[in-house]
Amino acid sequence: MDWFEIGNILIPLAGMGTGLIFMSGVYRLASKIIDRRGSAAISSRTEERIDQLQDEIQGLREEHIAQLEEVHERLDFTERLLANPGKEA
Repeated sequence: MDWFEIGNILIPLAGMGTGLIFMSGVYRLASKIIDRRGSAAISSRTEERIDQLQDEIQGLREEHIAQLEEVHERLDFTERLLANPGKEA
């Protein structure tokens, strides 16, 4: 086998190796770009969902406070009735 035949084998193999290394870098870069865009989209959706949940929690808190105030009023009324059984409050 002479050097010409070896060159015909080594040059394409070297080219394929170089292409593989180059494309590996391109794929890594593309993957990072896609991940960043995906995480940004997830972050905006997550922020929207967090805002919705905070609004829902605030509404439930206000409802709970209103119900608790009503229970306190009923308890006070019941205590007054029990303290003075002959009189109406």
